[in-house]
Amino acid sequence: MLQKNSSFSQQPPFIFSENFSDIIRPDLKNWCLHLVCLNGTGGFIYNGTLYVVKKNDIVIAPHIERITEVKAGKHLKVSLVLGDLRFINSQLPENHYGIKGEHSLHNEPIIHGKKREVSRIRLDFLNIFHRLQDKENFYYKESLGAASLQMNYDLFEAHRRRDLEEDIKSGIPQGAASVVKNLTQILERGDALTHRDVTYYAKCLNVSPKYLSETVRRLTGKSVTYLINRYTGPIISKLLKNEKLSVSQIAYRMEFSSVSYFSRYTKRVLGVNPAEFRRKL
Repeated sequence: MLQKNSSFSQQPPFIFSENFSDIIRPDLKNWCLHLVCLNGTGGFIYNGTLYVVKKNDIVIAPHIERITEVKAGKHLKVSLVLGDLRFINSQLPENHYGIKGEHSLHNEPIIHGKKREVSRIRLDFLNIFHRLQDKENFYYKESLGAASLQMNYDLFEAHRRRDLEEDIKSGIPQGAASVVKNLTQILERGDALTHRDVTYYAKCLNVSPKYLSETVRRLTGKSVTYLINRYTGPIISKLLKNEKLSVSQIAYRMEFSSVSYFSRYTKRVLGVNPAEFRRKL
């Protein structure tokens, strides 16, 4: 007998709101803020820096627990979705733009949006809101996943447009910034399939492991290992979804020293071991 797929083990992976004060959620670790400003102005502190949002601004803050001191102007009107990053990332394709653009969000979470971008993203938020109410839908999780994917593609488009415009203004990036961009290019070509060691990437970039680690941490707020894992996770997910491959075959293909090490690594990156991942499928 078919079982209804309408509940999550804990809370649903999204919270929709039109209240600006709801962006302060220290309890939601590993959740991301997505917000569009429809009118007025407001402010908040993120990663110790004060940011001001105004009409047509888009906010993407991957670590909502770091937001403090929210202030709303008299005419402020926003629409926002808080999302569980683990669920969101599980819906995304391999090598999505969110990985490449993550370091720029650490330094500047606000994107000055175009009117059409804001309108489109606002509709995405409303779609997620309506999907959240439809708990009797047999494909509740799947429909939320599809709505999440569409929202993120629209957010990526605005994010990518901003980064391209900034690259044009600043010219070809030099020094430390180019190291981070070159690292993401190496990861995008698929090296994370078999290489998960910082030393390998430092050698590819002709820098020392210490310099690479310090530069990535300074510019992105993340470790090199974190970025590598962000690329390795989708690769593992894709391989595990292929039922023709055994866990040992995947571990061999990815050049892990043992199946048990692969299982521990998968648990660390995806939150579940390979067997649990396949059971959930």
